Amino acid sequence: MTTPDTGGAPAPLPQRITEHSGSITASIDAHTFEVTILRAAVSTNGYTYPPNVLAAATPLFNGATAFADHANSPRSVRDVAGSYDMARFENDAIRARLRLIDPNLARLAETMLADAVTGRPTPNVGLSVDIQAIVQPDRTISEILAVNSVDVVYNPSAGGSFDRLIENTRGTITMPSQDEALITETSTTTAPVAPVSSPDNAMLSQIQQHRLALCSDVLHARLALSNLPQPAVDYVTAQYADRLFESTDLDATITAVRAMLGAATASSTVNAPTTTHAHLTTPADRLQIAMDMLMGNKITEAQRQGTPQPQGIRELFSSAGFDGHFGWERRITEADEITTAIMANIVGVSMNKRLVADYADQPKWWAPIVTQVPVRDMKQQIRIKLNDFASIPTVEENAAYVNLPWDDTAETYTPAKRGSIAMVTLETILNDDLRAVQSIPKKLARAAGVTINEFVANMFLANGGEGATMADTYHVFNTTAHQGNLGSAALDSDSLTAALIAISKTADTASKRMGLVGKWLLVPPDLQFTAWTLAYSTLRPGTADNDANPLQGLVTPIVVPQFTDTNNWYLLADPSQAEVLELGFLNGNDVPELLVQNDPSSGTVFTNDAISYKLRWIFGGGVVDYHGAYGAIVV
Repeated sequence: MTTPDTGGAPAPLPQRITEHSGSITASIDAHTFEVTILRAAVSTNGYTYPPNVLAAATPLFNGATAFADHANSPRSVRDVAGSYDMARFENDAIRARLRLIDPNLARLAETMLADAVTGRPTPNVGLSVDIQAIVQPDRTISEILAVNSVDVVYNPSAGGSFDRLIENTRGTITMPSQDEALITETSTTTAPVAPVSSPDNAMLSQIQQHRLALCSDVLHARLALSNLPQPAVDYVTAQYADRLFESTDLDATITAVRAMLGAATASSTVNAPTTTHAHLTTPADRLQIAMDMLMGNKITEAQRQGTPQPQGIRELFSSAGFDGHFGWERRITEADEITTAIMANIVGVSMNKRLVADYADQPKWWAPIVTQVPVRDMKQQIRIKLNDFASIPTVEENAAYVNLPWDDTAETYTPAKRGSIAMVTLETILNDDLRAVQSIPKKLARAAGVTINEFVANMFLANGGEGATMADTYHVFNTTAHQGNLGSAALDSDSLTAALIAISKTADTASKRMGLVGKWLLVPPDLQFTAWTLAYSTLRPGTADNDANPLQGLVTPIVVPQFTDTNNWYLLADPSQAEVLELGFLNGNDVPELLVQNDPSSGTVFTNDAISYKLRWIFGGGVVDYHGAYGAIVV
């Protein structure tokens, strides 16, 4: 195995990881158990185990030793509990056979499996891997180098549930696991073993009924997710109702039924596919998936396998019947189903998916400092802040309670509509200019990101950097009216210390200190290295006597590209302590929406041979409180 390319950064060093993740799943003979060692998932310890990494490392678990509990090296022979063989990778997990030579652990495991059958509570005992691995900075395991052991432990961090018990003398009793919704009963011919317990007839009958009920649940759940038409659902139900079955058999039957349906509609798929697209039943569905593939949107593996990859947008439209003439506003027919309007929607849906994905990738430096709320209309939004009560007074015996007077203030802002129009022309399709279509959502997403970044930045930049005007007629940052939250010193250790102290002294409307803590340090790009030095240096910057840096770890710098003044900077408390900034999005829609004008008899489709896509985004925002905010306007 090779170490993955880290893009020029120093390669991560191998680390030793102790990870609880497995679960014992079935008994095979007297002291041999089928086990799940490690699953492809994110563990509770924060490590991500990709399926391909586990698949490649599976052989390393053959011959691994099982110890009783984790312990520091060196291990003692007295701790040896067993060993593993027949390791394999299936269902996104490493599974193997564990032979326990420790009679106490074997008896514990067998008792737990027996208790699981009868519904009794079981202790939280499972498996925990001890491995050497390459760990990326985001805690993704990129390679497992060696397996030190897989130990039997109490309270495994990934759950460690007991799933299945096999009693080899008479038959198999299977309990459903997290990975498998299957119920089976088979006879075995292996050497007999001493049974864990001997269930009586009543118990076996109860288990049988329980298994039948589970089978029924699995059947209805699988069919509910299958998207099969009702006649096909009725057919599968008749095959499996009121009997025991393997879930793999049920899945195979559903797949076969889909294949038959797909074969019936294969002639209408995009560009004559060589494989059936069984899970989609309409031409529009298939065209939508094909357009998603052209736009680079995420699709499932089943969709990818069932849909041929078109080479361009013209091929996609041609497959729907578009002949390239200027009369294209007439129906584009595929079994009298695909119209120009439907094709416009298909392109629009894919572009909207791409727009959402691309907007999610845009930098949003303001996210940690802004409170987002939904708004119901585009009227002026009023944010009322009740004034604070003073300390609650003591009430003497038989005395009246004192009425505490209070008042309120209100800050306002009005949401606004923002938008633009982009067109896909007849020439774009005829010239098969896929890159032009692909670039539309990317450029719209970037424009949206720039728009909202500038909007939030202007809340600070207004009035020469002193911020927007509030309801009390003062700017956000004001020396006299807002408790001295405006400074003028350049960013350094002393000025940042002064800002932190100023925020910590902030008092509410009852003149009681609120105990706020400055957390977010907003700086222009020119001050980013100064901010990082102040926030992360071990020693105090600007001194020669190796004093410790008391500011280390106290604040988190945020670089604001829209801050053009090279000296001004701001400090904010966390919104959980003081809500300074608010963004309100219409109906909570914090992502731009894409609309289509697709009427073939009017608009640009008729007059310009172009489908119009309109970007619309309605939001507003403002400063709703000055408490917890400090600004330095350096002159």
